[in-house]
Amino acid sequence: MFAIFFMKSGFNTVIPLENGKTVTANWYTNECLSTVLKQVKQRRRLNDLIIHHDNASAHEATQTMEYLESQRVKLMGHPAYSADLSPCDFWLFLKIKEQLRGKDFQDFSELQGALEE
Repeated sequence: MFAIFFMKSGFNTVIPLENGKTVTANWYTNECLSTVLKQVKQRRRLNDLIIHHDNASAHEATQTMEYLESQRVKLMGHPAYSADLSPCDFWLFLKIKEQLRGKDFQDFSELQGALEE
């Protein structure tokens, strides 16, 4: 599994989750958000950044909320059970399908390289 972060200008970061591992608030905060925010900081200020994600437990966890607050990042609300509002469905998945269509990958690292490309 990959956590893929994007901005209106395109892809930002692709972060792999080790095979057999589970998405937790600790992984989401320490691996994903910290990496993404470091990359965003290179291009802009964080205090006007708004993140949109769904209501997954790792996104809603106290640890995640406290981390975003400490970084002065705002969170755009996502109504419960609103998968039809997911920007991934309208933009991200189409781009990924275009990139990966017709390709075979020998291992996880090849797939990750293709996603990051």
